[in-house]
Amino acid sequence: MERRPSISSVFTVRVSAPVREPRMPSLNSDKKSWWMLCLCAEWCNVCRALRPEFESLATDWPHIRFAWVDVEDEEALVGELEIETFPTLLIGDADEVRFLGPVQPRAQVLARLLAGLTSGDGVALDDSLALAALKAVIQSRG
Repeated sequence: MERRPSISSVFTVRVSAPVREPRMPSLNSDKKSWWMLCLCAEWCNVCRALRPEFESLATDWPHIRFAWVDVEDEEALVGELEIETFPTLLIGDADEVRFLGPVQPRAQVLARLLAGLTSGDGVALDDSLALAALKAVIQSRG
């Protein structure tokens, strides 16, 4: 009998940035300010395959802004933020980053991550480069 990996063994997130207590009011108080950025590259086959699912997910979460950011074409927006693996998601608002990291390129994984982050139980990451990139994208797409 073939053993299938459990969800916890397939999707592990390691946060390398320190965390800080969330500000008040919490990010969850105004979900319209939430952004989910997919940081990618046009040459990446995995990113190109994920794009239709990412755009479809945006229709399921109309209160959250979604943005596709090509880190090479829009290099000025990401600044000094190092992206080592594609696709990488950056989720937060203009004041806080709640998630920064690579993810499995599957819509249900993205949806589960987003649902968990918007539940109000998360803490903000203390990552000034990620926050600067998020603010730059928000300003450019606002």
